[in-house]
Amino acid sequence: MSEFREYLLMLRRRWVIPFWCITISMAIAIFVAYTTDAVYRSTGTIIIENPEIPEEMARSTVTGQYDQHLDLVRRRVLSTENVKPIVEKFDLFPELDESRRTHALTSDVSLQQIDPITLEPLIGGSAFHIHFDHADPRTAEKVATELVALFLKDNRESRTQSAAGTEQFFAQQAERLAKEVADAETKIALFKRENQGLLPEDIRNNQGVLDRAERELTAMQTDIRLATEQRNLLLVQRDALYRDTELATLKEELAVARQRYSEDHPSVRRLVRTIAALEAEGSGMTQDDPEYRRVSAQLQAVELELEAYRQREQQLRSEIERVSERLVLAPDVEKQLQELNREYELAAEAYREMRQRRGAAVVASNLEEQNMGVRYTQIREPRVPSAPFSPNRTGIMLMGILFGLGGSVGLVALREGADDTVRSSRDVAEALQGPPVAIIPIIRNDRDKWLRFRRLATHGTAWVVFVGLTFGAVLNG
Repeated sequence: MSEFREYLLMLRRRWVIPFWCITISMAIAIFVAYTTDAVYRSTGTIIIENPEIPEEMARSTVTGQYDQHLDLVRRRVLSTENVKPIVEKFDLFPELDESRRTHALTSDVSLQQIDPITLEPLIGGSAFHIHFDHADPRTAEKVATELVALFLKDNRESRTQSAAGTEQFFAQQAERLAKEVADAETKIALFKRENQGLLPEDIRNNQGVLDRAERELTAMQTDIRLATEQRNLLLVQRDALYRDTELATLKEELAVARQRYSEDHPSVRRLVRTIAALEAEGSGMTQDDPEYRRVSAQLQAVELELEAYRQREQQLRSEIERVSERLVLAPDVEKQLQELNREYELAAEAYREMRQRRGAAVVASNLEEQNMGVRYTQIREPRVPSAPFSPNRTGIMLMGILFGLGGSVGLVALREGADDTVRSSRDVAEALQGPPVAIIPIIRNDRDKWLRFRRLATHGTAWVVFVGLTFGAVLNG
């Protein structure tokens, strides 16, 4: 309690310092608040409405984050060719040259994202304010109206153009992919023609042909062996008729040679020529022999049958070789065909997806043309402002009071710290290191009262003159 009383006494002694600090600070604040040029702000509000039909039924082509979207829209709308007619229509900033007038307009325009329900500032909100600041409130309202109309017009045009451009892009891509699908189909058809018999669907057929050919070859080899044995037996029978003659001997040697050598061997060919010559000489002796004619006929038939068997054997071996080669090449052909099929499937899938996107783009384009997609709607039109947006006079004067109070506290503390005058019993006790014997109160006489009154009157008169000069300066400014 005693400390609070000390502070009150200190304020009573030093009241002049806070009095003039607050007065001067308020005077400066009032002068600044009322001499600074007033700026009026007119505001229009636009909401970004969602499509009228569900998004899963028809997705609009105009999408993206609202903050990024607004930044792009601002750059596009506030271009020089768009704002120049507004500058010329309202003769804005006539003190500036032509190149700087449009820049001055765009610098006075600001966008602020807000909540579409509460209209409070909200980053990422689906609504936004369009602010325009100007010294004349009516001009601010007119320019803000023009800017709102400019944003609405740009939204309609850009949505339609974007949707149409998207549709055209997807149409071009679908046409390109359709050509790729056709090319892939042509490649597959050509590949199948060039590799006919080697395709995966031919493997089972080729394996069956190979199995049948191998079985037939085995049977044919058995028939050849049997026919060969029969031919040799007939040769023995025929030669038995001439066993005692030279011809029979030669034929026995030929039979033995044929068992050892092939028909092209020199010994076999020599014996054949000798026997042929001897038979020509002695043909007359055997033509009338019935047994000889029977054996010769059977031998000739067996020789023809054996030749046919050998030809068929060669055909079967060639066929087995050909089919086996197909089976060896089939895996590589299958791999190449799979690659072609994968290319075709990828192209076909891309084509189907592109057709779906094109269909969605067509629907979205129709939505934009009928104004059923994402669109801008004005929910509050700009109005003529009744009070300036800046400067904030109330805030400036409050700041003046705060600076005055802060300066007063600092100056009073500095003045008290530099003053060593003894004014109370505490000061006496601190100075003499002991309590005072008695305390005599201050008794003010008429002179003291007069001096105090004159001091108050002087400060009051100075304050009135200072305040008057301040308001005069404000009114003249």
